[in-house]
Amino acid sequence: MRRRQRRDAVRGSGPSLPAASYSSSWCPHHRVWRFLRPPPSFSRQLAARGAKTAILSTYPGEAATFQSGSCCPEPITVRGWPRDPSTLVGYSVAFDTVERAFAADRGEGDLCAYDLVLLALPAFAHDAYLNALAPWIEKSANAHAHRPPCVLAAAVAQGGFDLAARNALQAARAHKTVVVAGLETLPWTCRARRRPTGGHDVDIGGTKHEVDVAISVHPVTANATGDLIEHGARALDVLQCAVGENPLLVVASGFLGVSMMNINALWHPALMYHRWKNWDGRETFTEPPLLYEVACDEAGITISAMSIEVKAVIDALKAEFGDELVDDLHSVRTAHEWFVRSYGDQPGIDTTSVATMLRTNPAYKGLTHPMKPVEEGVQSDVAPRLVPDFKHRYLTEDMPYGLVVFRGVAELVGIPTPTIDTVISWAQTAAGKTYLAAAKPGGHGISETELPASPGEAGTLRLTGESVAESRCPQRYGFFELNWFMKNSGYVTTPSAGKNDDAGWFRIPKVKGSSDDVTGAMEPEQPRSPAAA
Repeated sequence: MRRRQRRDAVRGSGPSLPAASYSSSWCPHHRVWRFLRPPPSFSRQLAARGAKTAILSTYPGEAATFQSGSCCPEPITVRGWPRDPSTLVGYSVAFDTVERAFAADRGEGDLCAYDLVLLALPAFAHDAYLNALAPWIEKSANAHAHRPPCVLAAAVAQGGFDLAARNALQAARAHKTVVVAGLETLPWTCRARRRPTGGHDVDIGGTKHEVDVAISVHPVTANATGDLIEHGARALDVLQCAVGENPLLVVASGFLGVSMMNINALWHPALMYHRWKNWDGRETFTEPPLLYEVACDEAGITISAMSIEVKAVIDALKAEFGDELVDDLHSVRTAHEWFVRSYGDQPGIDTTSVATMLRTNPAYKGLTHPMKPVEEGVQSDVAPRLVPDFKHRYLTEDMPYGLVVFRGVAELVGIPTPTIDTVISWAQTAAGKTYLAAAKPGGHGISETELPASPGEAGTLRLTGESVAESRCPQRYGFFELNWFMKNSGYVTTPSAGKNDDAGWFRIPKVKGSSDDVTGAMEPEQPRSPAAA
């Protein structure tokens, strides 16, 4: 039964992949590398099940902290693991540089070979790790040519992760095959606590039944579908091993589909918007307000409206490219459809509407709005008092790697998104960012004073703000034309692409006065000869 279910899941409605099979006895024999900041349950439950894991953190002193808290005599205890109700205990090792991590085991040669490199860390930190990792992944692949390609994955692969990964690999002159993958959402909710006596406890709950996984292959070739068939099944098996038997990982339509199905980008900014849009900046609180359990009906309506706008973008892409799509976009669902699929059978959940599901989902119980202590100068008659934290990841991550990505693709397609624009316009002001701005005629000039009085005036706004450089929307990577974006990102068939032809990948130029600004136009990199490569 399990194997038949896996076969159907792998096949999906996109390119047909060979059936993969999950085997618990297979996992401990594979080396799995984990990047954790802080270390979530992935590394802990894998180590507990006997897999060989390593943690990488380049943050000063953090690897040493992980090492002291993750290795004997302080074990990691995982409770509530869906595959085995008993308590699991495991150990990991930690490294503070990429070089040390790849040189950790000389028994197999000069460099380690990892089956899986999983970035389990906030999206804003992805670029730094990807740029550091890419050269070493290429070196390891050259040193272990007999091994299957490394799977470079993110949990969660928020909008545009594949663009960031490919950009880093291209910059590192990586020609060896790398499977780029990412989970559409986290497989579970979890809470980690350090025990006073040493070690850590991890409680796992809210395990989903199915989670979509996007898989693609670098470099892009003319046979993108064939490359996916060749490497996709093993990549899915490796990721299923990392997650465990539950939830079931299902092949997504592709990375564009996953980027446009970032559910956190719908939830968090909309809930923050409806709770705080009328906040006067002076009212303070003694405790954080609940986030989901008191969600208003209007928030559910806004979330549904944004998901319908995304669906309109998807329908336009299907109409434009049809059978040319490598990513058939079936992974994009409405917010209500996603919720029913992920949590529909949770006890006590009311599936009447998005708002009722937000309020009654047991997995969301007790979660609160992000708050921070009152700063000096803010009037308060009682201390300590709290105010909303608009620098929290609900805005600083779910905007640039979520809503802004939705908006960027919509801008290329030419589909208006008034509801998304309204939420972005409020959130960027609250967070001190500028993504949407009113571009001056004939150029890309930006002036905050030119923002329209009504943020819903979609036609007057463009993604020309300076904070676009901190996002992963197509415009951040220099894509300002739809066909160019779709073909050079591997989302549609590209008959002209060759096996080691980098002509379709683009360098991010440096804008004058900045070492890392990337809002300028991009020029295609010239193909390299085999000798130069």
